[in-house]
Amino acid sequence: MLAVKRQSKGWPCAWVCLGLLGLATLTSAQWRPPRLLLSFWVDPIVDPSQFVDEYARIQKANFTTILGGFGAKTESVIEQQISAAQANDLLVIPFGFDATQVSALSNSSSPALLGYQMKDEPTQADFADLRSWSLAVATARPGKLRFINLLPNYAAPSLLGTPTYGDYVSAFTATVRPDLLSMDHYPLFDVPFADPNSNATRQGYLDNLAVLRAAALAANISFVNFFNTMPFNNHKDPSLGEIRWQVFASLAYGSQGCLYFCYWDPGFPLGNAIMRPIGASAQFEPGPHYAHAAAINSHVLAYERFLLHARSTAVLFWNATDFANPVPSPFLIKALDAVNDASRGMFLLGQFDLTATQSGFACGLLLQNQRHDATALANITWTSNSISASTALNMLEVQYQGPGAGNAVAVLDDAPHAPGLQLSLAPGEGRFFVTATAC
Repeated sequence: MLAVKRQSKGWPCAWVCLGLLGLATLTSAQWRPPRLLLSFWVDPIVDPSQFVDEYARIQKANFTTILGGFGAKTESVIEQQISAAQANDLLVIPFGFDATQVSALSNSSSPALLGYQMKDEPTQADFADLRSWSLAVATARPGKLRFINLLPNYAAPSLLGTPTYGDYVSAFTATVRPDLLSMDHYPLFDVPFADPNSNATRQGYLDNLAVLRAAALAANISFVNFFNTMPFNNHKDPSLGEIRWQVFASLAYGSQGCLYFCYWDPGFPLGNAIMRPIGASAQFEPGPHYAHAAAINSHVLAYERFLLHARSTAVLFWNATDFANPVPSPFLIKALDAVNDASRGMFLLGQFDLTATQSGFACGLLLQNQRHDATALANITWTSNSISASTALNMLEVQYQGPGAGNAVAVLDDAPHAPGLQLSLAPGEGRFFVTATAC
């Protein structure tokens, strides 16, 4: 992360040599995430005897995955981390070991061990060595994720090592051939939506997602991203609506995972990570963002069987300047505005081909309120016919709370006495709709 990072590791010779030997013969199936990767930066920094209890707290907040690197750095402690993750039905991606330890870990066959963190925020100059190291990991541990996190689009070209951000991501994908794309972007919410001189904005966040989405689709791989959930530097402490805005925008663009920055307080002066210290003591407790994360993750997991392995087919930002026009093909909505907003609202639409999922549906649509500071009452008109057939749509909504969470049910009007279909979306919230009709 540009905000705080552990010391980068060098390239162990054993990795490079093994990678070069396997370069011509290595083949493997395309890696796919087994869960939506709901995780974070800075895992609990506690005595290993506390891992099981702390990881139970992580699981209770509806996270699915632990990114290691802070609380487990040696072979023996990483083994305890893997065991504690498995005991809590969590996946883990450890960090902090050399080449010989990948296969030497006594529980390296654990189903909780998803893969290995390799590098954070590489520059283009790192890509060739990363390719060799990545091949070595794939040879030693086939089927395990090789996790590399990229710089954001507000990093300077001198740091990227390329003229543009698109060039940086393209060069990484072509050279390293990763299992997964990941980046970290922390938008500012107390500045205008867009700034032609800065990508550290909400527009910059969406633009960054768009670059990863395009690269992931072209390479037939998934992508995930880090987002902000604590105050640091010139970032204020985000509200629930601002955290939700980042998560559902990522999902609308097709992200297969949302990674919180940070879970365990990293020692920043402003504090207030998801887990924060109690005064000046060494004890930690859940801060307000723990409940925020638990609620948001629960909402996201209700959509997991629909979004996991779904293919993003279209994304559209829709605001007041667009409302006089029909929503363009191929979206399942043909008219959209906000009836309770003088500016008529701002929305993000993400549409998905669901045929590769286990949902039993063909097409899905995520509708997000792009206002992070106000509820939107969206006025919606569905497209009467599908794009590929003349059958009428039968739109259902996936419930995200209560005992029926995860079920597709009839869409309920949130303002039944008003003409048309009205749907209420909390600040930054997304709601997901499905149909058996092809997109």
